[in-house]
Amino acid sequence: MEFEKLSHLSCIKGSGGEKGNRPEDFVVDEITELGYVSELTKKQIQEENGEYVVFAVKKMNITTSDMIKIISQKLKINAERITVAGQKDKNAVTYQLACCWKGKDINKEKIIELKNIKTKDGRIEVLKVWNSANRINVGELVGNKFKIRLENVSDIKQINKIHESNKSMMSNYFWKQRFGINQKNIVVAKHILLKEYEEAIIEMLTDNKEDKEMIKEIGIKNFITNKKDVKEGYENIIKKQLMKSDQVGKTECLNTIKKIPASTLKMIIESYQSYLFNLELSERIKRKKLNIDQDKRCGFNKYGFVDIDSRGNEIPCLPLLGYNSKSNEIIENILWEEGIEIGDFKVRDIPEIGCKGSWRPALVNIKNLKIHEHNNDYTLEFELPKGAYATAALRELTDIERIC
Repeated sequence: MEFEKLSHLSCIKGSGGEKGNRPEDFVVDEITELGYVSELTKKQIQEENGEYVVFAVKKMNITTSDMIKIISQKLKINAERITVAGQKDKNAVTYQLACCWKGKDINKEKIIELKNIKTKDGRIEVLKVWNSANRINVGELVGNKFKIRLENVSDIKQINKIHESNKSMMSNYFWKQRFGINQKNIVVAKHILLKEYEEAIIEMLTDNKEDKEMIKEIGIKNFITNKKDVKEGYENIIKKQLMKSDQVGKTECLNTIKKIPASTLKMIIESYQSYLFNLELSERIKRKKLNIDQDKRCGFNKYGFVDIDSRGNEIPCLPLLGYNSKSNEIIENILWEEGIEIGDFKVRDIPEIGCKGSWRPALVNIKNLKIHEHNNDYTLEFELPKGAYATAALRELTDIERIC
């Protein structure tokens, strides 16, 4: 996806600048029903007799997935026992809640003992721990608060001008981290939807043109045999499965893809839904057609954030396309160019990863926007509802070149 070609909501020139490169230049603080995670150490939290331990964590320069893996290794338990409400960036300082099923071997005291874990590049700090009757599941947060240090700013005043012009709203684009390294998930998903299973396998196994050319010359199986740096995850699954086959064709590639966990495949297909959503939203902004009669609409929740599940007529929502989705002229043009049909989302060969379709707000609100200045150094502070990307907000506020 060419993110620089997505339409801006405002045609006012942005401030210029980009976020700093240090982890401390990008601070994310989960907003939960209990408040900001960074401030929970100051609060008295009512504990419950339950089978879970919940803990507030501060991590720096480490992915959420790696954090879970490291904590599970320290506790000597299966990583699946630890859950979080949301994934957070690696190159950042983040505050978030985590949860662990107690079972027979984990208790509050064992989590407290973790305290400060240093990794090769970063660290994990356990800030507060309490017992709970309820598990934390993905998406169970209100939103996120961001503090981002900007470098090379041209005109900081433009940020407030854009914010006011947009009436505190921003385009609810999915951003780069949604689509995997080099946006590979978009390409893999499209191949699966089109039943191009050999091409999907090739895309999963390769990172560059040279590897793709080599596969054309020597075949998938020989490529796998010679490949030394097989990564954990689906690459390893592909190698083990295909090495059992005498030949590698469409059937063998489909059977191999079926061995990949359905949750992983579903995430890949959902990345393609996100890609199509971005294309439609950009085109609607360009045409000034954010509202179409058949669209779902939503409102604001009790925390003041745009919320897909809140009743209201203020905010238009766009489809995350699936086989039950209704089409419109803009969607039909996009799908025609992609060579995809709505029915392809049934994924008849792997029905468990099929997508019915859902909705996502076209716009979300930026709350509590503040600009802090110190010696010509600027820090931008704001809050977004869950599922919205700070990097998309930054692009709307700072881009000097506008696509309108």
